[in-house]
Amino acid sequence: MTSAKTLLFIATTVLLTSCKMDKGCPNGINGTLVNLNLDGCSWVIELDNNKKIIPINLDSFDIEKEDDVKVSITYTLLDNMAGICMAGKMVELSCIKELNK
Repeated sequence: MTSAKTLLFIATTVLLTSCKMDKGCPNGINGTLVNLNLDGCSWVIELDNNKKIIPINLDSFDIEKEDDVKVSITYTLLDNMAGICMAGKMVELSCIKELNK
């Protein structure tokens, strides 16, 4: 009986430590990274409500930029800024994390 408990403990430990359990940004909202591939306008985040936002500081974060990557974000809206992209509102990200696939 002791060996069965030991085996169960080891299996549970391996299972729990091998899974990446990243839940995203605290109080974050979900979206998708999208590369528009336009001059002066590349990366935007399409929110789950289909609105797009333009992060001005995406390069400040250690996240691999790929099309259609699901992310969790928190941000501050920059009402006093306008860009040439005209694909959404300008924002400053305070958190961005890739969500598990």
